[in-house]
Amino acid sequence: MLLIHGEKAHSRYFSEYAFEKMTGKKAFASSVAECATANAIPTGKYAGSYKEGNKELLIIAGASHVDLYDDVAGVIPYDQLERFFKDNLK
Repeated sequence: MLLIHGEKAHSRYFSEYAFEKMTGKKAFASSVAECATANAIPTGKYAGSYKEGNKELLIIAGASHVDLYDDVAGVIPYDQLERFFKDNLK
């Protein structure tokens, strides 16, 4: 399960809640930097990635909900989609 949400999306808590229900782990750190460091995610493009087995929540830095629709803002994480599917669809 891969959940992708914009950092600034009003509905972000839906994905954080779903991730917590699936894994039993809270999907937010005290800061974006703490999350990025703990998960070896570069700050900038990705605000954070939370992983537990084959379940992952990816938060896109600075993105709103609409930014992830048609990629006009250039923030859809195609590289992370490819990595996730290669890792989990064997």
